[in-house]
Amino acid sequence: MGYTNPFVSSTGLNFLISTLSSFDENNLLSEKAVKGFEKFQTNIPFVAYTTLQMRESAQSGVLDGFIMEYQITTIHPT
Repeated sequence: MGYTNPFVSSTGLNFLISTLSSFDENNLLSEKAVKGFEKFQTNIPFVAYTTLQMRESAQSGVLDGFIMEYQITTIHPT
């Protein structure tokens, strides 16, 4: 499994925030949240800079799965 770099990718940032909040929803930067993420991170073999790099790695067989988001834009007539 892998995810994109949270400093470059909004998907990676959303994943990081969600993961940190799963360890401590009241304080994302608490010691409990950080330690939980560090422990979780030891099981993640791959962090890519972009979704394209992540997709190419999955297509080549390096990854079995990765985090991905879809965005929907709705245009309302005025």
